[in-house]
Parts: sequence; C-alpha cells; structure tokens
Amino acid sequence: MDVKEKSRPMARDYNTKSGPQGKAAVDLYESIQELVVPRLMPQIKEGCTVRVMDNGCATGGNSAFFLSKLVKELASVSGAHVKAYLNDIPENEWGILTSTIESKMSMEIAQNQFSFVTLPKTAYGDLLSADEERMNLIYSSTTLHWVTVISTLPLANPVAVLPQNDSSESVRKSWTDSAASDWDVYLQERSKETVPGGFIALMVIEGGNTFCTMMEATKKKLLDDGKMSEEIARKLYLPVYLREHDEIMAGFKERADGALVWKDTLEVIDMRNSKFQCPFTSEYLDNKKTNEERVDGVVSFCKGFAGPTFLSRLSAVDSAETIMEEYWSTLKQLGLQCSSDDFQTTYGYKIIVLKRI
Repeated sequence: MDVKEKSRPMARDYNTKSGPQGKAAVDLYESIQELVVPRLMPQIKEGCTVRVMDNGCATGGNSAFFLSKLVKELASVSGAHVKAYLNDIPENEWGILTSTIESKMSMEIAQNQFSFVTLPKTAYGDLLSADEERMNLIYSSTTLHWVTVISTLPLANPVAVLPQNDSSESVRKSWTDSAASDWDVYLQERSKETVPGGFIALMVIEGGNTFCTMMEATKKKLLDDGKMSEEIARKLYLPVYLREHDEIMAGFKERADGALVWKDTLEVIDMRNSKFQCPFTSEYLDNKKTNEERVDGVVSFCKGFAGPTFLSRLSAVDSAETIMEEYWSTLKQLGLQCSSDDFQTTYGYKIIVLKRI
C-alpha cells in the first residue's frame, strides 16, 4: 500500500554527534561569506531587520555556528538586527533547539542584535504566510537528503538501508519520482519566500557513502546469523535520497547570457563540488585516535543519524531496544574488521548559491 513517509528527529544528543555535519556547515558558510555577504551588505540599512531562514536546524548546534557568524558580519557592522527563522520537522527536539540557541546566542540577544522564531513544518511546502516578510537569505546544510516520500512498502530487499538501492524497480522509481517532486517544491517555495535580490545557499549530499553500505552489511549479517527476521530488517531503512548531479540540475536551464537559471526565478551565482573527509578516520591516520576510537566515532555518528528513525519503526516491537543494541554492536564488530577506507563518514556534496531574480 502507499504510505506517507516521515523523517524522524535527530537524537536528543545530536549536538554532540553532528561533527561531520558541522565540518560541511563550515564549508557552506565560507561560500556565504565569500559570495553572499558582500552582495547583501549594500542592501542593509542602519537599524533594519535582516531575515534569514535555516532549513534543517535540528537541535541547534550547527545553526548557532551559522547565526553567530552572520550576526557578526551583518549586525555588528551595520547596526542591523538579524531575525532567524529556524525550520525543521514538527517532531524535532524544539526544546533543545531553543535552549541551545538562547545559550550560544545570549550576548547577541541581550544586545538586540539577534532574535529567532521557530517553524515546525516540513521544508517541502510553504513555510511563510502570504503577509509575512520575505527572507534576505535562506540556507540549508546536510538536510535535503531527507525526503518526504510516497512509497510502496515493504521493500523487496530487506537488507536495503536506502530505498533507492532496493531490488524492486517500482520501489526505486517511487522514491526517485517523489524525491524529484520534493526538490522542485523546495526550490519553488523558497523562491517565493525570498526577496528579489535575496539569496539561497544550499549544501546537497550526492552519491553513495560507506557508512550506509556498512549499515546494510550489518543487516545482512544479522539475517544470515538468524538474529534478525526479514520483517524487522525491512523496517530498518532511512527516508533518505542521495541525488545525482542530473537530478539536482533538473529544472535549471542556460540563459542567453550563459547564466544557469531555475524557472526564471533563481540564478546560479556559484556551484562547486566538494568532499567531506571523515574526521574520525583523519585523526586515526594522524595517530590521534586508535582504530577502536575511530570505529566508535563512526558508529556514534550512525546512531545519531539513523537511530531515532529506526527506533520509531520498531515502536510496536517489545524488544526494540534489544534489537537495536545488537544492531549497533554488530556494526562496530564489522567496522573493526574492515579497513578505514571501507567504514567512514566521507561523502561528496554540492554547494549551490542562488540569487532570487
């Protein structure tokens, strides 16, 4: 049957487990600092409000990094006030998000340089009412691989962690088509919510990654050893879709002057490919971590990234906690048995900076 798939919130301790995402956030902010801030500054008047939106704020650790930098660049120089619109799914840990931002941004709040509101909605839809002010800047980092999908379940292959890798062509197509629709809706709605001359800066994960491959290998081992049923295994997948270059570029066309534009509303200012290197593996290769510490770091990342979704899928299963403890333990065992190249959090991504026409 068809079901509406929902992303789950990150773990409550996600602020301590989101180091890899934080490294990518630094890369995205550097693009904003280089390409967006200089273009925004002439638009900012003394005492005005600069509105920014964060799609995928999670529990706020990486959001606070972005916002503190933006306030320093925009408000401290011009005397403007930065108002942030922090967006994530309704199931997000909003109490943790609020306390994190209030704590890390306390000085800026006290000096009336910064304020924020929350938007507990999916980003694949409208986020602002028609009478609300539009944004000067919208950004999103390591978020848009989470998708809202109409999918036919169960998966044909119980080992699959990413449904786009399922053995059923119809299942793969349903996720591919819905992810394409999500991407189109996202760009359409954000373009409506950005002022003419405003900017949208996105970091979009591409391609495959080794930690998902190892998570699939973990399910296979537990199935082969008779420690997990196919029914349980089919529940342990992620509503994640990793887009290829052509899928990201769908809807973009070359204008007569050579500029890339999306549906005559968004112009590409810059686009670059990058690769995030696993920090746990880098520290291991630099002799700063033992191999076990390296593997523990990757497993901790996987638990923060996938654990809440997996547990939510097993909510009706009495032994859910035991099943997941066995799963993470087995993932660690497999991680210790393979090379650092085969079990790490390295992934490729594309940074796109767009200007609202």
